[in-house]
Formats: sequence, C-alpha cells, structure tokens
Amino acid sequence: MDIKFRALDKMNKEFIRIEDIMINDDGSFLAIHIRKNGNIRTYSIDEFIIMQYTGLKDKNGKEIYFKFDVISFRDHQDTIELGWSKNNEYGLIWSTSKNIITKQDEINIRYEIIGNIKENPELLEIK
Repeated sequence: MDIKFRALDKMNKEFIRIEDIMINDDGSFLAIHIRKNGNIRTYSIDEFIIMQYTGLKDKNGKEIYFKFDVISFRDHQDTIELGWSKNNEYGLIWSTSKNIITKQDEINIRYEIIGNIKENPELLEIK
C-alpha cells in the first residue's frame, strides 16, 4: 500500500498534494512540504487539514482518505476509519456506527465517494 497524504488549505479551500511531512520526535506533524509553481516550500501544519490515504479506491477509481471522504453504500453515508468496531473487531469501520466493513475487497466495486466532510457537511446530517 502506498503511504500518501493530501492537505486541504484552510484559507483557500483547495486540496494540495503533499511532497513530504516533517514529524516531531513524538510522532506529531510539524510542517509539510508542498510544490507550488515548480518550487517546494515549507508550510506550517496549522494552515492545513492533513488526510491519509486508506490504500483503497472507490468504484470510480477515486482514492479514499480516512475520516474525510464521505462514502455511500446502499442507503448508508459515512466516513471510514481504522479502529475497533463496537463488536471489538479491528479493521476499517464506519466512523458513526462503528460497524466493521466486512467486504473490504469489494469497496472498489460497491462503494462510492459522494463528497467530503469539509465541502459537503450536509451529507452526514441525520435525516
């Protein structure tokens, strides 16, 4: 699996590909390197929301990012994360219900990114 990150620029509301991440001794993010106009520049982590790639793609080939992309499956819409389910199983789970996603090998066939929590927060509103 590729270890990739992307950033959402808080001010400009645009997604940016991260070239490199500077990490503190405690494992927290310190700064990021971003390529702009052909040059790599260092930016404060505070200016961005950082998202990690899950290693999975949806049915349209779009990369899925943890706790950010809103995924649709049948009548369920939620974000996904890596963690413990409500039944004490470890793996990919739905962020809201904490149910395990059992058919991970079918994500690229059955699941679809329909937006993200920053640009489309209404997608996660209870109806």
